Amino acid sequence: MLKAKIIKPTYRCTQAELYRASQIVIVQLHENLKDFAKFKSKYTTDFIENLQTHLANAQALPDYHKRNLTNDSVYTQLIEANTIGTLQWQILKRYIIAAYPQAEYATQFKMAGLNYYTKACLKHWDSSRQLLLAAQNYLNQNGDLLKANENMPPHFPTVFNIAHINFSKQLFNFQQSEQKAKQVALQKIANNNMLFGLISEVCHDGRLIYHSDLGRKTAYTISKLIADIKKNAKLVAHENKNIEKHAINVNDVNFGKASNWNSNRNSL
Repeated sequence: MLKAKIIKPTYRCTQAELYRASQIVIVQLHENLKDFAKFKSKYTTDFIENLQTHLANAQALPDYHKRNLTNDSVYTQLIEANTIGTLQWQILKRYIIAAYPQAEYATQFKMAGLNYYTKACLKHWDSSRQLLLAAQNYLNQNGDLLKANENMPPHFPTVFNIAHINFSKQLFNFQQSEQKAKQVALQKIANNNMLFGLISEVCHDGRLIYHSDLGRKTAYTISKLIADIKKNAKLVAHENKNIEKHAINVNDVNFGKASNWNSNRNSL
C-alpha cells in the first residue's frame, strides 16, 4: 500500500491570515488593474475572478476544527462500542469461573483473550479487536460447556456476537473517518499552497510595478500584509477584552433599582 504524499504548507501564517491577506491583495489588484495589465497581459477581470475562485475553494474545505467535529462523533461511538465489548468479556469471564476449577482459570482466560484485555481498556484498538475475536472463538468452541448447570444463558453468545460486530463496524467507521480527514487536510494544504503561490506572484509583480513608489510597493509585500493582520487581530482581541471587563450587566442595574425602590417603599 502506497503512503499518502506528505504536503507541507508553503505559507508561514495561519489559514485565516492567508485568506485575509489574499482578499486584500485581490482588492488591491482590482483597484490597480490598469497598471498590472500594462505589465502583463494576463492581468484581466477574468484573472481576478479566478483568484476569487481559488480563495473560495480553499476556504470551503473544512478546517481542523470542523474535521474534528466529525471525528469526535465517530470516536465517541467507537469508545462506547469498546466499553460494551470489554464489559461483555468480563461477563464471559464470570461464566468461565463458574464452569472450570480454579487451577484452569489462567489457561481458560488466556484462551478467551485475557492477554489483550488491559490494552483494550486503554483504547488500543487492535487489542480490542483481538480480545473480542479471541472471546468469540472461545464461545464458539466452549459454548455448550459454559451453558451447563444453568451457568451461561443461551442468549449470551448472540449478545456477545452483536457487541463484537458493533465494535468491528465502529472501528471501520473510525478508520475511514481518520483516512478521510487526512485526505481533506492534504487537499486543503494543497489548495492553500496554490492560493499562496498565485498571491505571491501578484505581490512580486506589484513590487516591480511600483518599485519607485514606496507606499504602493509596501502594499504588495505579503510578509508586511500578514504582520499587519496579526497586529490588528491582537488589537481587536485586546479591545474586546477591555469591553468585557468593563461591561455593565443591565439586569444587575435593574435589580439594584428595584431593591432601592422596595427599600424606600418599606420605609413609607
